[in-house]
Amino acid sequence: MRSTNYSAAYSYTARRGGWPSCALAALVSIAGCFGVACGDPSSSAQGPSSTSRFGSLKLFAPEVELDLGPYLVQLSTPPLGLADRSNGSLAGDVRTFYQRRQNQPAWFVDGRARAEAGQLIDFVAGLDAEALRPADYRPQELRGALDAVSSGQAGVRPEDVEVGLTWAALLAAADLRFGRVPPQLVEERWHVEREPVDLPAALERGLAEGKLVETLKSLDPQHPQFAGLLQALTRYRQIAQDGGWPRVPLGPVLRVGQKGDSVRLQALAERLRAEGFLDAVPPELAAASAGSKSPYTPELADAVRRFQATRTLDGDGSLGPETQAELDAPVARRLRQIELNLERWRWVPDNFGERAVMVNLPGYRLDVVEGGRSVMAMRVVVGEEGWETPVFHDRIRYLVINPYWNVPDNLFQKDVMPAIQRDPSYLAEHGLEIVDGERDDSPVVSPSRVWEIGTNGLRLRARPGEENPLGRVKFMFPNKYDIYLHDTPSTALFDDADRSASHGCIRLERPLDLADYLVRDDPKWNAGKIRAAIASGETQEVPLAKPVPVYLLYFTAAYQDDGHVAFFEDIYGIDRAHSQAWTSVASRRPGGATPAAEEEAVEQQASAEAAYMGPPSHAHGAAAWARRHRSGALEKLQGKPGQQP
Repeated sequence: MRSTNYSAAYSYTARRGGWPSCALAALVSIAGCFGVACGDPSSSAQGPSSTSRFGSLKLFAPEVELDLGPYLVQLSTPPLGLADRSNGSLAGDVRTFYQRRQNQPAWFVDGRARAEAGQLIDFVAGLDAEALRPADYRPQELRGALDAVSSGQAGVRPEDVEVGLTWAALLAAADLRFGRVPPQLVEERWHVEREPVDLPAALERGLAEGKLVETLKSLDPQHPQFAGLLQALTRYRQIAQDGGWPRVPLGPVLRVGQKGDSVRLQALAERLRAEGFLDAVPPELAAASAGSKSPYTPELADAVRRFQATRTLDGDGSLGPETQAELDAPVARRLRQIELNLERWRWVPDNFGERAVMVNLPGYRLDVVEGGRSVMAMRVVVGEEGWETPVFHDRIRYLVINPYWNVPDNLFQKDVMPAIQRDPSYLAEHGLEIVDGERDDSPVVSPSRVWEIGTNGLRLRARPGEENPLGRVKFMFPNKYDIYLHDTPSTALFDDADRSASHGCIRLERPLDLADYLVRDDPKWNAGKIRAAIASGETQEVPLAKPVPVYLLYFTAAYQDDGHVAFFEDIYGIDRAHSQAWTSVASRRPGGATPAAEEEAVEQQASAEAAYMGPPSHAHGAAAWARRHRSGALEKLQGKPGQQP
């Protein structure tokens, strides 16, 4: 195919607040080509506002009017083999767009294609740089249809081309704004959404202002993490193009000072260098020979320690089996993680508020964010398998000092009752008591009535104190999941790499620091008064004058200040379900069959998919996987983009 070289670079800028230092400017090169010769390719590199060669040709006589009214009435499937949304047809948005224009064409003026027609085709052809799927927008078919209309070929109506361009633009806009699949298709307990946008109005504005590409790009998430992950996507694709990284041969655990197989250590050094954890392979390893031994040096151990800090691993610098497994994860899998997490940023709000508490569940980390910057961070413990913490948002409304812990009925039946049956003194030894009523001052009744818990108004609770599972303070944002943040006496857990160990609520490494932060503007409670209240032993509620948003999110790839990407364990199987949802949606989108030209890309995708075959081991992820494979799962998601189905 003959082609013209069009390219444009677009930079990310902050529209809200300040970005942290990790938000480097992300340049995304979007290259496209037209399916006909247009003169010297070397002279055709133009920006988004340049005139498309389609804008210079008369495609049909100006007296011929596009009859869009009847065409739109009958519109039910995408024209030109374009794809449709996975959670509802775009036909309604297309009709809305033209109704607001009184059914006047948007892409043709006086029988000629506007420059924006070519800009759109270039733009969608390059959306793989955004972790989207260019085949869904059919750039080759759109080019061919424009060629056919311009040459008067039979079989392609101008109405098909006009509406096809609009459909492609709105589909790209929807995918940029909300992602290729809705979060509910991946995980039913994902209850965070991005702000809705009037996509037909956005398209109209971009065309009217002559800023089509800029308008579409503005639909991207504006978070620094999104910009950073786009940079990482380009970098890891280059690593893959260069052949990936070497596998490290298996061997015994190595620690500093020990000697190991030279070939193994050479492969380790090359592996670390490929991802930027080591500047160069040490000279003594550059010419390693089979059967020789070399020392595991402090330099190598430090590089391994830096690598471990970006994975769910203990950072001891030793080369053990868990570190070896993470080193040997293929680059295709890391690329897929980056792509999945880029889409996940399309599922969350652009604006988290003036300040917010954000918890990344797989990263086991809480950040307090002000104006896009983290001003406080700490480790957390999240729900273990079978007690997975859901993804949702709310507002922290009050704190409870010296809280009682009311044992949930399901936890009582599953864990506490069997323990009492084994040891009748369990209640007394763990500071548990039975009360009659829902209030903190409800009367305590005899332990002999333990078998009545859950009936007659009786419930089990732990008294405030050092052994109380909630520690000294809890942070309340009342919700249907009965999830909250809290202190814990089990502080040793924060030293573990894998911190999925709770029954759903989130334990904090430094709860008093967070408490002081939340009440810092309240003279009744700031300046150390929280600690004084704790020392009193009295249970008290501390209302917040202004509730603070809290977001419990799920990201398994995070861009770091030093340019590295942290890859976290997919503890709830959401990556797996998300990846398989992409495959399912691609196969079911109308016109979504993969063209022959994309065979190489499909092979790369299959390599990434191989890491996610079969149901995941975690119960939460397994449930999502089973739902996605259930017949009719897609048909049940028929809401418009950005809305709950």
